[in-house]
Amino acid sequence: QVLTAAHCFAHEDDLSPFDFVATTEAGGPISLPIQFVTAHPTLDLAVVTLGADPPGASTLKAGAVAGLGADVELAGAGLGSDGVAFGTFTVAAADATRLTVEGAPRGVCSGDSGGPFLAQEGEEAPEIVAVASTSTPNCVGPAYAVRLDVASEWLVGVLATPLPPAASPCE
Repeated sequence: QVLTAAHCFAHEDDLSPFDFVATTEAGGPISLPIQFVTAHPTLDLAVVTLGADPPGASTLKAGAVAGLGADVELAGAGLGSDGVAFGTFTVAAADATRLTVEGAPRGVCSGDSGGPFLAQEGEEAPEIVAVASTSTPNCVGPAYAVRLDVASEWLVGVLATPLPPAASPCE
């Protein structure tokens, strides 16, 4: 299962023709079938259930909200990146459901939506604190990310729900 932004799937009633494209450890792309998407009822969050685990996938812990001035790292595939790229941003503001992040010289771009914002304390493993949601069209201004701490009950419920049996292949 993959955590992402719900708006990435907002206009798709039938996901059967779509694949989730991941990058292998060797750097090449791999396509995995999407089984279904569970969207949060009010926030721009979704959990995508895939037909197979991405190779080399790891489980990250959802962390507490990053404080003002904290550095967070975005893993995204936006404009100008060839595959997944990482960028460091600063938390400029926080409200009840989202973080405002700023970066220089470039910000969050189209295509970065759904990417995780990671925070790390000392030698601890990185934690996902937010998911990229919206940005400015020119990738220069502030961007917004949905805080995971406000969706923790929903996320735990979705991840605890048993997965349905895999569909049988067509004969």
